[in-house]
Amino acid sequence: RETEKENCVSIVDEFCDISKRNQDIEREQRIGRRRSGEFRPVVVKFLLFRIREKVRSNASRLGGTRFGIQKQFPRHIQEQRKQLYPTLKDAKKRGERATLVVNKLYIDGVEYRGMETLDTSNWGTKV
Repeated sequence: RETEKENCVSIVDEFCDISKRNQDIEREQRIGRRRSGEFRPVVVKFLLFRIREKVRSNASRLGGTRFGIQKQFPRHIQEQRKQLYPTLKDAKKRGERATLVVNKLYIDGVEYRGMETLDTSNWGTKV
């Protein structure tokens, strides 16, 4: 549960196993309004790319918890990604190599542009 005087950096440290040094983190904050019974995301901006990537590489340690790590995108890109997630999951279930890069989905190296993409003769052509 979120507390009034909570240190957001300690949340990141606890789950991501980074050495806590003030010079590694530029800013940390929660976003959104506080509402009882709801959790707000914590946004952390790192000064160094390698520290951010170390935290992201430890994201798998959060499996089975209510925490997760992901990049922060503008709202319109988040909406596009949300629409692509079901297709991403289906492709992975079928054993295809699927990757979500910002707001584009690639399935077996080809950019997915809707269901018509799956039926075209150009399916094997790399983008």
